[in-house]
Amino acid sequence: MNPKAGVAVGFLLLVLLFIPRTASGAEDRKLILKAGLQYDDNLFEQTDGKTGALAIRLYLDSNLSALTSRKSSISLQYQLGLKKHLTAASSDSLSPVNPVINRLALLIQHQLTARILIGIYSELKSRSLLQKAERYLATQTGYLQGQARFFLDLNLTEHLWANISLQGSHIEFQRFHDFDCSARGGQLRLNRSFFPRSKFWFKISAKRLQFRRKSLVIEKSDGEETVRVTDNPQIDFLKEAAIGFRLYRGVLITGGYSFRANSSNSCGYSFKAHRVYVLLGKRFTSQTRLQFHGLLEQKSYTEAAQPSSSVFLLSEQTTGSMVIVNLSRKLSSLSEIEIQLGLYRGECLERRRFYTRGLYGVALSFRL
Repeated sequence: MNPKAGVAVGFLLLVLLFIPRTASGAEDRKLILKAGLQYDDNLFEQTDGKTGALAIRLYLDSNLSALTSRKSSISLQYQLGLKKHLTAASSDSLSPVNPVINRLALLIQHQLTARILIGIYSELKSRSLLQKAERYLATQTGYLQGQARFFLDLNLTEHLWANISLQGSHIEFQRFHDFDCSARGGQLRLNRSFFPRSKFWFKISAKRLQFRRKSLVIEKSDGEETVRVTDNPQIDFLKEAAIGFRLYRGVLITGGYSFRANSSNSCGYSFKAHRVYVLLGKRFTSQTRLQFHGLLEQKSYTEAAQPSSSVFLLSEQTTGSMVIVNLSRKLSSLSEIEIQLGLYRGECLERRRFYTRGLYGVALSFRL
């Protein structure tokens, strides 16, 4: 989806959002427009040193409930994001890109019985570039991604319910086609409420990822190791087990722990990772609220032998830690100002190094 197509879809949804309501028509509509400035102190995370730049950001979020009945509902969401750098920063012949991101999601739900809910969720997301830079990072390339998920919610008891889902996805990149990947898998999640305004959950999931790139093997001969490219595609199996909770006692607290294990037929990609996260939300007044989001992840590769050549990772395979602080205040019933600070430490897609990044922004949002 190119930028013009994204704008066209956005305009169509805007028209739908403002169609007069009827008894059988849309009952819920939401349209939010956000504009702001953001400073990124490390545009080119895979290079030595840091190069920062200021950018203007525009964001549109629209929701439409196309159908709402006693047992069924259909909802549509469209998001459009644009970023334009105001300074011509460059590093090692790399140039920043100005991306346009389009996301279209459809959710269909039906209440089979009082205790059983089924649904289908599908999403199409694209990232395109407003201009063609001569050289840019793999993380900044354009892509097209689609996914679909079927889920089943079971209300087992008054305080215990389960969610079972099967999903598939595919992503293709404009450049760096070694990252192209298809995935399919499933998830089981159990939720339990022990007391009011609380929820605890346990989740297990498994996913099979198949890449366009070929797998690598290390061969030993006369005491020397060489890396050989096979004729088979790289196939990974990513498994995860997680526990979490959500509490409200004047402060909304969400936290959890997860363990991920990835096994691969390509050397250098098998790993184990531990992740801890916390989200705090506090409303100081009816107009002002503060959010804190922290994530810490530790990752270790399980293979003693590592290929000497570069190992390229997909975002699902990378590791990272972050701290985000968001302070927002309502200016009126339809407008809000937001200040955000984000500190990140991440693993480069071309493994062997980590980077740090700071994002500092201010934005105004309007509910239309």
